[in-house]
Amino acid sequence: MNTLLVTAYTPGYRDLYERLAESCKAHGAELWAMPYESTGSWERNGHVKPRALLEAMRQHPGRPVCWVDADAILRAPPVLLDALEGCADVAWHVVPKTSEDLSGTVWLDSDCFSFLREWALALVGTDMWDQKEIGRASCRERVY
Repeated sequence: MNTLLVTAYTPGYRDLYERLAESCKAHGAELWAMPYESTGSWERNGHVKPRALLEAMRQHPGRPVCWVDADAILRAPPVLLDALEGCADVAWHVVPKTSEDLSGTVWLDSDCFSFLREWALALVGTDMWDQKEIGRASCRERVY
């Protein structure tokens, strides 16, 4: 599997992160994790997603990355993530009935830094829920 799974967690979510890490290990998926201190706000804690993804991409150049919330569990190897490579720059789930963007799982091609920068900048200084701003970012420039 080429896609690197990425998560971040506060001390209060460590047990959930450990459960995710075990499920990744059981299904042969590599997980990169970033611990951080809580901001005291659930909404602002979500702002760590683009920063964690950027850091994972810097540390693992050339690999696609996929954010997975720390309270997730893998039930099977996530082999379909690698099928996105070459077909998409960014992928996340959109609720069909409401068109609501969900950011619990966000896949990015290995060179989509501009998307993450735009997403992170859209959240600076706000209490905005991270998934409300994800649709405004775009992967316009590519790093070669």
